Amino acid sequence: MKMINEQAKLVLELLENTSFAENIRSYSGRGMDGALCLGVEIPRNALFELGYEMARSVYRDAIWSDTSIIPAPHTDSMGHDMIVYWPGAKVQETEEVDE
Repeated sequence: MKMINEQAKLVLELLENTSFAENIRSYSGRGMDGALCLGVEIPRNALFELGYEMARSVYRDAIWSDTSIIPAPHTDSMGHDMIVYWPGAKVQETEEVDE
């Protein structure tokens, strides 16, 4: 997955500092007409935990002086789980080459 804009790079950096890093994926949410953005699949009851871990990463590591580029996420149900996604964090799928 390739990060297309600065927002995607910043959100990815935050997500990689959480316990949900292995569940990062691309997603096309409602009204996105197939465009892909950055998302993370989490258990339905873990939204607060994700937010807490992302906020802790910002303040612990002082990653950015201006975090206003990170908007509030959207959510969709995935059955028992949910996906948290940022429509402005644009990504592009890349093909992985087997060696």
